[in-house]
Amino acid sequence: MRTMIILLLMWFGLGPEISAQQDQQGRPVELVVVLVYADWCEECDEISETFEELKEEWHQNRTYFRKFDISDEFTRTGTKQFAELMGLEEVLDSHESDTGHILFVDAPEREVIKTFEPGNKVDDIHSEIQRYLEK
Repeated sequence: MRTMIILLLMWFGLGPEISAQQDQQGRPVELVVVLVYADWCEECDEISETFEELKEEWHQNRTYFRKFDISDEFTRTGTKQFAELMGLEEVLDSHESDTGHILFVDAPEREVIKTFEPGNKVDDIHSEIQRYLEK
């Protein structure tokens, strides 16, 4: 399974280290936006739409988007393996129970810097991404 994940990462141009990732202009990834998701979570549907809108706007602009799917044992296992490969296992471990939340993770430090819950306005989250990338 681990070999398959590594091959998929290589196929899609993702190396095992976020800090080595680059956007379309060759700039390093600075912000990882994570959705902690489970299909049994009622709030997840609402915030998934927000996540997809953010991804459409900001993907490949020094940002990397990833869903941590913890719906069941199978998806949880795959998510844990992927998080480990990307150096985000501590983020997943400490936020695995935060389904329905969007996390901003500082890519070089791999620390959660901001958490958004369902009900946060999309425009506010867009502004936070822009503010973070402008610093």
